[in-house]
Amino acid sequence: MAKVPNVPDPVQAAFEKAAREFKAALKNDKLYDEVVKTRSIDDVYTATEALQIELAKNSSLRRLSKIQPYLERLRAYSGVVETFVQVKPDVLALIWGPIKLLLQWTSTLTQSLDAIINTTAEIGELLPEFKDMTTMFSQNHHIKDVLALFFQDLLDFYVVALRFFSLGRWRYFFEAMWPVQKDRIKVVMSHVERHTALMRNEVRLEHIREEHDARLRALEHFERTERSNRQQEYNIIKTDVSPTFYDDKLYQIRNQTCKGTGKWLLQDDVFLKWLDVANRSTDLLWLHGIPGAGKTFLAGTVIDKAMCSRRTVFAFLSYDHSAKTTALSVLHSLMFQLASEDDQLQAVLCQSARVNLKNKLDVATQLLQTLLSCAGPVCVVIDGIDEIDGSEQRVLLHQLVDLSNACQETRILVSSRAEPAIEKVLEPVSTKIRVDTRNAGSIQAYINAWFGEWISTHDFLPNDEASIMGLLAPLSAKAKGMFLYARIMLGNIELLSDIEDIRKELRVLPENLNEAYERVFRRINSIQPHLAKTKCRSLLGWVSCTSTPLTIQELEQVLVVSGSDGSTCRVSSPSPIIQLCRPIIEVVDDYVKFVHFTVKEYIDDPNVEGFIDTMEATLSLTICCTKYLCQDHHNPWTEDPEFEENVISGDYRLHYYATSTWLELTERYLSLAGSKAPPPELLSALENLDGARSQWEYRGGIELEAQLYPRVLRKVEPHRPDLFAMLRNVARFRQKASTSQYRIDQADAWIALDPLVTSHISKMLYDRLDRPHCPTVQHSHGCSCLALKRHYGQQPYKCAFISCSFCRRGFQTRAQRKSHHKHHDIPWKCDVESCHYAEVGFLSRRMRDDHLDFHRMEGNSNTLISTTNPDADEVQPILFDLVISDNVAEIKKLIPHAKALPEGVRVELRRLAAYSASSATLELVSQMYPRKPWEDAAWIDSLVSSIEGQNMETLNWHLSKELLAQVHPPTGFNVNRPIMMRLCEALIETASMEMLSLIEPHFLRCCKYGRMYGSSVPRLFLTHQAIKATARRDDREKRLIFLWRAMSSSNDTWLSLKARVYLGSALGFVAKTTCSLPLAQVLLELGANVDGWNSNPGVATPLYHAARISSPEAAEFIKFLLYQGANPDRDSARESIKEQKGAKDIGKWLNMSWDQLVKKAAEDRAIGVVWPS
Repeated sequence: MAKVPNVPDPVQAAFEKAAREFKAALKNDKLYDEVVKTRSIDDVYTATEALQIELAKNSSLRRLSKIQPYLERLRAYSGVVETFVQVKPDVLALIWGPIKLLLQWTSTLTQSLDAIINTTAEIGELLPEFKDMTTMFSQNHHIKDVLALFFQDLLDFYVVALRFFSLGRWRYFFEAMWPVQKDRIKVVMSHVERHTALMRNEVRLEHIREEHDARLRALEHFERTERSNRQQEYNIIKTDVSPTFYDDKLYQIRNQTCKGTGKWLLQDDVFLKWLDVANRSTDLLWLHGIPGAGKTFLAGTVIDKAMCSRRTVFAFLSYDHSAKTTALSVLHSLMFQLASEDDQLQAVLCQSARVNLKNKLDVATQLLQTLLSCAGPVCVVIDGIDEIDGSEQRVLLHQLVDLSNACQETRILVSSRAEPAIEKVLEPVSTKIRVDTRNAGSIQAYINAWFGEWISTHDFLPNDEASIMGLLAPLSAKAKGMFLYARIMLGNIELLSDIEDIRKELRVLPENLNEAYERVFRRINSIQPHLAKTKCRSLLGWVSCTSTPLTIQELEQVLVVSGSDGSTCRVSSPSPIIQLCRPIIEVVDDYVKFVHFTVKEYIDDPNVEGFIDTMEATLSLTICCTKYLCQDHHNPWTEDPEFEENVISGDYRLHYYATSTWLELTERYLSLAGSKAPPPELLSALENLDGARSQWEYRGGIELEAQLYPRVLRKVEPHRPDLFAMLRNVARFRQKASTSQYRIDQADAWIALDPLVTSHISKMLYDRLDRPHCPTVQHSHGCSCLALKRHYGQQPYKCAFISCSFCRRGFQTRAQRKSHHKHHDIPWKCDVESCHYAEVGFLSRRMRDDHLDFHRMEGNSNTLISTTNPDADEVQPILFDLVISDNVAEIKKLIPHAKALPEGVRVELRRLAAYSASSATLELVSQMYPRKPWEDAAWIDSLVSSIEGQNMETLNWHLSKELLAQVHPPTGFNVNRPIMMRLCEALIETASMEMLSLIEPHFLRCCKYGRMYGSSVPRLFLTHQAIKATARRDDREKRLIFLWRAMSSSNDTWLSLKARVYLGSALGFVAKTTCSLPLAQVLLELGANVDGWNSNPGVATPLYHAARISSPEAAEFIKFLLYQGANPDRDSARESIKEQKGAKDIGKWLNMSWDQLVKKAAEDRAIGVVWPS
């Protein structure tokens, strides 16, 4: 009789296939081997008991009992599988091994352990009672197939969790990335629910097949959707933040770097230690040297070297963008560079991003730290940190030092001059390499390369060529480590062809860089005819004064407009003026800029003969822009044929610059002018603009009234109230537009809010430039493509969103612009129609979800711990969780239990509610406190938390009429000085101007009635702590000045009879701490004595305090005080002012001795000269 062959069990095969797919999905054989070591539930219970004991030692006991239902359901499942299916032990081990590993791994972080406990508890609730179910439905032949489906579900859950927690850096990005993993697990949980329902019904073979297919489709669909959503989120966030990328600058540096540059650095032992991630002795490296030493090119060399071995991010900071470069913008650039090519880091960024990522430094710093920790070894290179604003420079340096300390695998290199402020931060924590003493060979290589290329374009006689080479021989030595010196000198002969002119230029070389500049500047100042010289000087002044770089096309039109009578603007041919200003001017990507920031420093220096007056240059450019906008081509009623001719003729070259910058230039001029009245020519130009371009249907007066505007514009009001109103309205409209989604191609929706009609021309020009151009290879007869590119550059397709920088910059193709536009669309909106975010939306799903959680309209039905009758030990953690999730309904249930909590816990709970919750939650939590606004320390403490959290809703609650009506007795009340000091610091350091405006009237009332022991509330804002809290940051100083002015304008709240005493004392605190000129100016304006609070001889004056500090800021402060009439001969009881360190070192910063400065200040004061002017 023939032997019947063994027929394989298809269900058993399904189990084994699932096990194989599980192993393949893990992509880690060692991990798989570790998983299968656990064979039973007893091994899991043994591990959990050991874990409980270990956690108890660290006082972090968790509710591991919550996973018991899950484990018991799996015990039943395992027993049923063994009964119905003959499965190998290694396969069943996959039920127990993963959960044991997950509990052990996640126990190192409380949040992760709680996440796994809660997730397994939820899955346990979904799993059926396998033993009972299989008994009831044992006659169903396909019940075993359903068991195989459950096995796949379990393994799908384990794959998601194990792959995540087996990542080497999961602790760094758990908070950001776990929500995505939880969403994946929810897909698996939906399968468990379906399969449980399937088990209870009459299941047939087609149902099993459908479930197999549905499972695969669901998982694949989730991955595709998640990847697409993540990319969309990332691009939207990136577009909103609009980070600066420096790849173009790196490309330019690579093209300009000759072979051999930086070879000495790449072989330096210190640099090699920095590059070695295993060596922590050189985490932070500082390349420093004199101006023009080639530090930027060395930074480029470092970047190329570092990119060969690890991820590298970088920033090239420059003076020409210093007005818009902040510490925050640099951090934004670094974080988006890190995430640009990494899906995992993009996911971390999207999940971590918050609404205030764009404008809050600490949020950006924390996110960058997270990204660096997740990324592994990273090199960060920052060049030119000395070229940005001093206050931003200090902030950025401190952030870089903190990042270096926090991220052990991050290597940071800073390249800059050795300025005292930079040295003070970097000296204690960095390793230094000085550049200019070691780069002579690189300079010679640069000279040789330049000479070889230059000489090949000239047909010099052999003897003359040898003569030139001989004249260039000492140049590298004369440069004294300055590439820039060599570049300037080579640039001086670049356009020369006569051998005698070349010999004359090179025979006697300048002694230093300033003498090299002097030679170029003298040549420019002697150009003939006079008109050419005037245009050259105007060009230099405009490039120097504008914070928004001009393109060559724009600059050529400004030159025409400035020399016209007001009717001409057409550029008939390229201007030769650019060439006349070489070699100190260069054109990079169509933008005209100085070759180095020291050029600007030189030509702006009043000690230089024929220097460029920045204030006059700013005025000149402002008038040019307003004159241009008043010309006929900017009439919005221009007929189509005339408009077409204007466009093709290039009449609108300057349009985008002039419309976006004229107000900024006006503000800058008024700031530079100080106390001077606006000059007649400026008022006349503004009058012409107002008369010619006012919006005839302007409707923004009421709608824009809440928008802020620069206070410097008020300088116009006493002279021309009508022009001040126009300037204020334009500023308010721009503020509104900067935070809105206004599109130029949908201008009808907002154009009536613009006080000027120039937006009409912007709309017309956008539509005209948006027309399709001819193909690049072949143009149709009579097309205008070449003319348009000549006039408007290579990027004619502008972004339609007027708040976007690409609205002026544009794109080369419509496809690029279309892709960019997609990233402006924000699909994640609030579901509540009345909510502000139902219209404007959120940048990411996480922001929307946080918002919905924050304003949840119903209780959380999935709360795993009961809030009805909780254990005493559970009340505190539950309350904190509920406040974080803003669950008002559940908090109400716990309020009776909450009153028994320790006072310190209740204080923290209220702080948390004020910081991040809704006003409804804060109202509930505050029931535990008496309501005594201003007088009650707990209430003020809560108010401070609202300010620190930028929480306008809870701030409004604190300032509600109903609440404040209960207080402010007319006879006064006592306030707590330390807590009021906290409020003072919060208002200075954190509060937005919107918050200050909101709190001002209430705070002034507190200042009027509030009393502290031996003092009054307003005097806190004149203390050492308050002034020190500004930290020389412009935004903080503006807030403090706002408060000073607010209190001084109210007769009830200021400083009674001792005003001069306290103001003079505050001036001394400024001298001791920040040496801030704006603070000092306002104090003197309010009545402070320039010699301090006490006129008695021997009492230290503000001048004495400033003279004890040796720094450029202190030197400027000393100069300011002397020009304000400070007495240099009034010595303290200890020693004279001129003997202090700062006074002795004054020459280092101001190029004159103490006696010379005192003499010059006295002479200037005698003839009415003030400083700053």
